[in-house]
Amino acid sequence: MHNPDPISTYYVNEAQRFDKDFAVADKQKRGQELGRWEIKIDHLRKERLQRENTRWDHIETNNQKDDKRLHVRKELYHADKKNKGGASYNIVSLAYENTKEGQKLKLYDDDAKVRAMIRSKNLDTKNN
Repeated sequence: MHNPDPISTYYVNEAQRFDKDFAVADKQKRGQELGRWEIKIDHLRKERLQRENTRWDHIETNNQKDDKRLHVRKELYHADKKNKGGASYNIVSLAYENTKEGQKLKLYDDDAKVRAMIRSKNLDTKNN
């Protein structure tokens, strides 16, 4: 009875026989549970980080699309010019603006004046 056969159910090796410290066993169990919990938290953190990155990428894409739309409106439709006429002419001071568009408009108006004078001269010549 004091020396049971190693294949019998009564056999306990020396390490197990003197291992009666339940605190160590409890600590190992809590360590395993903590390890599983940390793995779970790490997985959730990675998943939420990916979701947040996707969200910010979507927001950035929308902002770039809005910026592009505003740029097109400014360039093509002159939507950024509130309370300003489409022509490069100041109706208060009756002067052309000192811009490329203002010079172009002045040239166009001068050509129109020349055409009007030529027409009036032709009408005067044919009628008189």
